[in-house]
Amino acid sequence: MASPPSSAIAGAAVSAVALADVITGLARGLPLPAATAQSVGSACRRIAGITAPRLTSLGGAAAIAAELIATVQVLARDADPADASAGLFAAAAATRMCAPSSASPVLTQAYSLARALCVSVEAACLGEAFLCEARTEFGDRQAASAARDRITRALEGAVDRVAAALGQPAAFVLTTAANQTCAHLVDLAGSLQPLIRAECDALLPVDRPRVVALRRPDARARAGGAQPRRDPVPHAGVVRGAGSEESLMRVHHLVPGPESCVTCRHFGRIDPIVLLGGNDPNQGVCRFRAPHFVESLGAPNAVWPVVSMFMLCGEFDRAYDPPLGA
Repeated sequence: MASPPSSAIAGAAVSAVALADVITGLARGLPLPAATAQSVGSACRRIAGITAPRLTSLGGAAAIAAELIATVQVLARDADPADASAGLFAAAAATRMCAPSSASPVLTQAYSLARALCVSVEAACLGEAFLCEARTEFGDRQAASAARDRITRALEGAVDRVAAALGQPAAFVLTTAANQTCAHLVDLAGSLQPLIRAECDALLPVDRPRVVALRRPDARARAGGAQPRRDPVPHAGVVRGAGSEESLMRVHHLVPGPESCVTCRHFGRIDPIVLLGGNDPNQGVCRFRAPHFVESLGAPNAVWPVVSMFMLCGEFDRAYDPPLGA
């Protein structure tokens, strides 16, 4: 087992190597241009292999911190914002494990330089993540709100650590960046349509077929084997705000207790050709009950029982409520 670093400079050197590895892993996980990926990889290898092992002064530690921060900025701004934000948040969390630790109070105090180095890179990752969230083109209101929540959680977990290691001015800069990004996301969310997800046990389409007669397909129908036709019943739907293509599908929620047959999911309007003597607008058919068969134009047809829209059997739930947004 390797012994812990014995001084502040040695602890900072160990942290610098670990931070370079974190940034290398971040770069590998992002779709970067070839020149950027090569530049980031070269900088991280130089820090881990040359600069950090030869660290001898506080000025050298500050130079390493500046180079690591510049490397984070380059890869964050050359990557796609939607891809980079998640990786930057993860890299910021990984930097917390890069500082050495010891049970010795003396070494713990000496490692404050290493902790400051780690927190500076963490703050850089968070700041760039905030900017990536601001530059991302969100498709709906919920996505923009989720980005704001991510920023708030990350800031709450890091601001005290930044203030303790780097001072109040650094914490103020990070807080200001987070607040301005959240304000931008609030304005953006107000201009986006909400994404509405509805999942129900059963849904009925709005435009229900009015045809209530079904030609019998085979001889089994004479023996009562034909079943009443059912409307297609989708089980879930997605509606984005009005004006989008997906809003063409209107989604309804199940609610219990039909007031009458006209609000029952088994009630259907009558095609005028079915009833002899005209079509009563107050009548429909119950498509749950078994159909009876009539001879029409030489072929047997299945017809469901005629009911009044004001009748109520009390056995079934109402099909749907008024459409969303109506």
